[in-house]
Amino acid sequence: MTTRIKPPLVWIERNVPRSDLWPEAILFLFWVGVMVVASFLTPSPAGHGTHMQLGLPPCGVFATTGRPCPTCGMTTSFAHIMHGNLADAFAAHPMGPIVFLYLGLGAVYFFTKYLFRYRPVMPRPLLLWPNVAFVATVMGYGYYRFFTWP
Repeated sequence: MTTRIKPPLVWIERNVPRSDLWPEAILFLFWVGVMVVASFLTPSPAGHGTHMQLGLPPCGVFATTGRPCPTCGMTTSFAHIMHGNLADAFAAHPMGPIVFLYLGLGAVYFFTKYLFRYRPVMPRPLLLWPNVAFVATVMGYGYYRFFTWP
């Protein structure tokens, strides 16, 4: 009779070549870029529309319906955070600071993976579903805000 040892659910692969971790470096640098851009933006006093300083058009949903789309105010919220105005960031989009923190923690995670050359190995659903749940929560709140806008 043989006994089969079951592998652990999650393990760490060490000494991963940095050439295999380039996506982590790109994601970290993208986040640094987001923070740099947000720090140069002047938050819109309307609570949304700050993205137009980047040459983007006004929100089509807001222009058409007079109600904010699920992400209206997110750029303004990020700009407020980078200027140290946390209360104004929550006022622009209540999920903005939460998304900012979530993405920032993700960026730190990607940076440490690249710096220390490790990679967690885990089943894809274990990695995927928390992110899907987070995005669904943010979008769900955005739709709630759309339908309850005064």
